[in-house]
Amino acid sequence: MLLSLAPVGVGACERSPTAAPEPVAAAGPAAAPKGAATTEPPSPTATPSPDSEPSPAVATAASTADAPTSDTAVAAEPTPQELSILADYRAIAPFLGDDDPDTWTPAERRFLEDWLDETDWAWFESNDFSGDTIRKNWVLSMAAQASKGKRSIIRMPLYPNVGWGCEVPSIWVATGDFNPDVAFIVPTGDTQHVDRCEQCFDLEDEQRGPCEDRHCSMQVEGYFTGTSTTPTEGCHEIGYEFHINRSTTRGGTPTRYLLGLAAGAAEPDGPPIDSGPAWGVMFANAFRNDPKALPRAQAKHQAVVDAGHTTAQLLDSRRIPTLWCCSWVVLVERFEHEKGARALARTLGKTALGKPIVRRLY
Repeated sequence: MLLSLAPVGVGACERSPTAAPEPVAAAGPAAAPKGAATTEPPSPTATPSPDSEPSPAVATAASTADAPTSDTAVAAEPTPQELSILADYRAIAPFLGDDDPDTWTPAERRFLEDWLDETDWAWFESNDFSGDTIRKNWVLSMAAQASKGKRSIIRMPLYPNVGWGCEVPSIWVATGDFNPDVAFIVPTGDTQHVDRCEQCFDLEDEQRGPCEDRHCSMQVEGYFTGTSTTPTEGCHEIGYEFHINRSTTRGGTPTRYLLGLAAGAAEPDGPPIDSGPAWGVMFANAFRNDPKALPRAQAKHQAVVDAGHTTAQLLDSRRIPTLWCCSWVVLVERFEHEKGARALARTLGKTALGKPIVRRLY
């Protein structure tokens, strides 16, 4: 049975400081739905603008050179834990952004009834099938699995408004804005955007709105640590600790809830890029949670090589510190300066290969 929270409210107490845990390679969900619904995952190529660029992941080894990989990348055999988590995610993913029950098939409706416990289904039904109920339960299933040592990398929005009048610590809502279907988050790790948004609340009304518009629409990527805060006097809700690996203040509305990397996934097959030509021209639309992602990326890589770019590499996006987790990336070529990268991108965009993206790699 999935965890459930009562209606919640405006933050009042101070947040207790918590130490940021060491990042982990991957980990995640474990008790969840049964079903076979799948969805095409969104492109992972959208990255923050310069004024909200996430802090790069810490590089741990020497960089890759410009030499090509030996053929195309091959994913490590998935572990039973990773396969189980991915199966659960693929079953629930179509509903993480869907608030329209008229589009559900009878089988999908039965699946959701089974996935939610009886109390949550009753609330879900009486609340006009708000997708926040599903999103809350999925987020809490991630937190529950992390408490068992299964930490997955996930992506989700953070909302600064918690509403509903009961006192909670200065904690952040992950799954809704002024909504009773929310899960409280205790942010750790890279909290620069969380902290900047909080500063808006001290401003006068005429300044506060524009500040919130600029700094408070957040999207974060990271993992639940498995630690939660217990309610204290005057603070009646539970806060689930979430380590932020990176974030952006351009989260968009609505922002997708996404499993980036399932617990148990293998490490990348090489170290992060941290030196050499800094600008890359790449294709990146093969998200790892899609079972067809690697074959699709391999085909794109081969097409790029066949077009004459023989040094192109097929990489795990975790090897490029400025990219979010976790996709297969075809890195066509690297340049010392952005101008050269942009020029190649314009040329490639006129071919059958499609429109590439240009990114600083580290």
